[in-house]
Amino acid sequence: MDDVRSATESLLADKPSLEADLEAVLDVDADADSWTFDDVPLDSGTFGELVSRGVVEKDDDGDYRVADRSAVRAALDGEEAVREDERSEVSVPSFSLPSVDRNAALALAGALLFVVLMRSFSVPSVFRGDAVVLSSNDPYYYRYLVEQLLAQSSDPTNVRVLSDIQLRARKGEPLLIGVLWFVSALLGGGQYTTGAVLAIYPVISAIVVGALLYLLTLRLSDDRWVAIAAVLMLAVIPDHALRTAVGFADHHAFDYPWLLLTAYGLVVATDSPDIRAWSGWAAVPCLAVGITGQVLAWEAGPLLILPVGVYVAGSALAIVAAGGRPLRDHAPILLGTGLAAGLVWMVHSTLDWHTDLAASTPALLFAGVFTVTLLAEMFTRAGLSARAYALAEAVGGAVVVAGAFAVLPDLESTLSERLDFLFNTQGIAESQPLLQGDLGLIVAPIFWFGFLLFLALPYLGWTTWRTARTGGRRWLVPCIYAWFFLILALIQVRFSGELGAFVALFAGLGFVHLASIVDITDSAPDVLTDSGRTLSGRMPVDRRPGLALPDTAALRYLVVLFVLVAGVGMLFAPLKIDLTTIDDTQYETVQAIENHAAEHEQEYPENYVFSQWDRNRMYNYFVNGKSESYGFAQSNYDQFLSETDSEAAFDRLGNRRGYVVTENEWVPEEMNDSSVGVRLHEYWGSATDGSDGLGRYRAIHASSGGSTKVFEVVSGAVIEGNATPGETVVVTTSASISGTDFTYERMATATEQGRYRVRVAYPGTYTVQGQQVSVSEVAVDRGTTVRVNTTAANSSPQSFPGL
Repeated sequence: MDDVRSATESLLADKPSLEADLEAVLDVDADADSWTFDDVPLDSGTFGELVSRGVVEKDDDGDYRVADRSAVRAALDGEEAVREDERSEVSVPSFSLPSVDRNAALALAGALLFVVLMRSFSVPSVFRGDAVVLSSNDPYYYRYLVEQLLAQSSDPTNVRVLSDIQLRARKGEPLLIGVLWFVSALLGGGQYTTGAVLAIYPVISAIVVGALLYLLTLRLSDDRWVAIAAVLMLAVIPDHALRTAVGFADHHAFDYPWLLLTAYGLVVATDSPDIRAWSGWAAVPCLAVGITGQVLAWEAGPLLILPVGVYVAGSALAIVAAGGRPLRDHAPILLGTGLAAGLVWMVHSTLDWHTDLAASTPALLFAGVFTVTLLAEMFTRAGLSARAYALAEAVGGAVVVAGAFAVLPDLESTLSERLDFLFNTQGIAESQPLLQGDLGLIVAPIFWFGFLLFLALPYLGWTTWRTARTGGRRWLVPCIYAWFFLILALIQVRFSGELGAFVALFAGLGFVHLASIVDITDSAPDVLTDSGRTLSGRMPVDRRPGLALPDTAALRYLVVLFVLVAGVGMLFAPLKIDLTTIDDTQYETVQAIENHAAEHEQEYPENYVFSQWDRNRMYNYFVNGKSESYGFAQSNYDQFLSETDSEAAFDRLGNRRGYVVTENEWVPEEMNDSSVGVRLHEYWGSATDGSDGLGRYRAIHASSGGSTKVFEVVSGAVIEGNATPGETVVVTTSASISGTDFTYERMATATEQGRYRVRVAYPGTYTVQGQQVSVSEVAVDRGTTVRVNTTAANSSPQSFPGL
């Protein structure tokens, strides 16, 4: 009733810390028609105040009950109350549009705009005229897959085509490919449209993550400044900025929204566990959609939903310790994980997405949640201790795991494979540990997080400690997620992106606290104060204070503090983004190869581009459209460059004898001068003091300054003639590539019969023993033999090993 609600609101306004006590009284009241003072965990002073204000009333038998549960609940949740009739009617809350804090909305819009700006440094490198040049290497794999689907169907309603996703992607990142295909098809398809969709999607993901982070932080802290600060911190985390930058269309950016949606669903489920009310149902779709999307988005998605199980285990232990009702309190989580299990398996059965094992993981999660919750309910009803429950929980978890190994025969081998990938992957930057490598123990985290990881860690530790001490379950969610992904990032830095949002949350908390310490703001975040009200309860929405804008002086100090805290991240973010973009030299190089291949009407594999693996997909996408794999380049390119036997290097190419790209950084100064890499990149394949030159690689392009060169793999014409036995014969010609003139020279030794043969890669007029011999481009392409002192040529292609 209105009087009870008014009394409750007045009490909370005077003493906000009593919210948790009221929740405890409501829990006791829900289990019994009446109860005594000894049944509630309140001191006599607090209990007396509840009675004096009419929130709790005494019945005819001298016992107590809540005067009007719906009114008290409405005061706690900020909802409209419906009058109870003899305590038997179900409360049905009314609906109303939430009020919007104009200042908070503008601040959030500004923070999200800042998120976008910090990810837009790559725009000039990505959008080049009528071409979309994605950053890095792997995005061209997803571009290839989406274009393959569009070639089959550009009708966005033809969902059957989603079952035709290439097998590797269907078991890897099917939801990402499906969504990108759908949006591209919806916008008309086409190469440019597809490229633009892939280029922009990471930034859209960053916006969604920023918005979800704001909602999550606001719900946890009840402090709009902390929520805004968290979004601003997210904007300047270098690694997160890189992975959600324009053009960086890897799968990582697609994983992040599902992660935040699931975490938000857990907090909502903790705040409003009663599924008889609409607020209790809000968590269910968040969890169902979040877990489903997480699993279908990436083959390692099952790993990313593990924090849900860890949270439920911790939450159940806290509920048992508090004497709560586990089945009721975990009802939204049970429903959400159960729905996710059904959705994932339905998609798996319909579209053949993911393996049976991966598609089964949400069901395993549901089984674990159900087992842990049922055990907790049994222990609570039996009045057993939390310590005994912890032991039973461990045993129950072991039983579920053992059952999973028994039911899923592939689990053991897959788990072994995943652990091997996690701990033993080498040669890829993102597979390195966070705290190791050339950057060192302190500098490495700064390169990935700026100073924000160091700012966030003390607040993460403090909040975790207080949550464990008080038994609160709300802040347990971000604490578990943060620790979980911190551990994974310490193993492989690829998980620093997932960690980024939670680092931003605690860094935002720390930033507002620092602002209060230096007197820029009036008060510290509640979770850090002695009352710590938000550790266990949420402030009703209608009593949450609006965002008060600081005055000009305070705003200046806040900006200075922000620059001090986030300035390093603001500096490193564009630097990291720039390291992954395709620079002008590389783009000019791929255009040169593309034009050359088109001019000579080459088709795959004769137009395959052989390069270092981390740019191989980019080169091949633009030249031949085959950017599915860089495996051949990764396995062979370094060995090819370092090979001193030219024929062994040539054989390593197999049937992929198209183009070879060399760059300064791929041919280091310490490489052997006799290696194929040095002979090509430094000497254009010409003879040196230590080698007789190369005859199968013709330069077709060189960048300004010669940092990048491209060689076409050719058969090479063979110059044949007579000389004194044992004589060294030198053949030379002049060549010009991209405005650079050089002399191409090869050497051969006459045999005992006085004959020599030498293979040359360039057409032109050669000087041989004082004579001139003309070698045509056709002769170079076909491997024709050209004799010195004759005008006739053997026009049939020939191969001469060792030439």
